[in-house]
Amino acid sequence: MTKFFLKWWADFSRLPATPQEGAKFRLKVIEMLKVDLKAGKMTDWGSFSNGKDGYAIVEGSEEDVFATMYKFMPVISYEVFPVLSADQYAEGIKRGVAQMPGQ
Repeated sequence: MTKFFLKWWADFSRLPATPQEGAKFRLKVIEMLKVDLKAGKMTDWGSFSNGKDGYAIVEGSEEDVFATMYKFMPVISYEVFPVLSADQYAEGIKRGVAQMPGQ
């Protein structure tokens, strides 16, 4: 199973107009996130202290990541990075060295 780091940011032009409506919307999003966290679809989520962007960790296939992101689009945009564990990183180094000329 692949682990993905998602950097997210909100498009404030798509958020409700008043601060009260915006707060209601954000709290609804948090409840949706809690469901995904409890179900294990996300293993971590956080907002940077600026309140407009943050990150999530999602494990699964590319389709799993897309499905998790889709329900928050187009208000939330993403940059997605597959990540390696320490063991995967070490194995990649070993495999890369083995493929170098003269090895």
